[in-house]
Amino acid sequence: MKLKRATWILLATALVLGGFVYFNEVEGVKQRAVQKEETQRVFVLNEDNIERFTIERDRQILQFERTSNPDRPWQMKRPEDVPASEPAVSFLLNLLARGKRAPLRGSEQERAFTIAQKDLAQYGLDKPLATVTIFLKEQVQPHKLILGKPSFDEKYLYALIDPPAGAVPELAVALVPVDFKYAVERDLQEWKDTSK
Repeated sequence: MKLKRATWILLATALVLGGFVYFNEVEGVKQRAVQKEETQRVFVLNEDNIERFTIERDRQILQFERTSNPDRPWQMKRPEDVPASEPAVSFLLNLLARGKRAPLRGSEQERAFTIAQKDLAQYGLDKPLATVTIFLKEQVQPHKLILGKPSFDEKYLYALIDPPAGAVPELAVALVPVDFKYAVERDLQEWKDTSK
């Protein structure tokens, strides 16, 4: 049985349309989910790409560098040059790589609000709780997270994520999990590896 030319054209058209619908609907849903996830995250980065980081708090700077030793993957370089506590470092790095910004006023799309430079004190961002600077492999510009006061319900902290350098008229403020406070406010002894 031979199919007519018109049947072949209809069949080809159906296949093309079916492919379009599949890639647009099925694959498109996956891509939109990934994009939504990325807009919610504090930073879009891979934890394994973090080469070093610093925490500035209470006039103290803590500096950490990744090592090549699998038994002691992190070394505290400042204020002391000692092996770092793997659980303490992992907790912070996990938050940096997977932590999510809170939605604002029930809106899933809005993840930040703008304030004038003069209003930084209202959110505790003029004298921050801590500033975390993250240096990635093969990336010149570091990421910066400035942590301010807790929100009114104390579930989140006000934060500046990769703020622009210099004076700008407005800054974008996000709400990040309060777990960041627990991650950076550790006593110096808790950052040291005392297991070995």
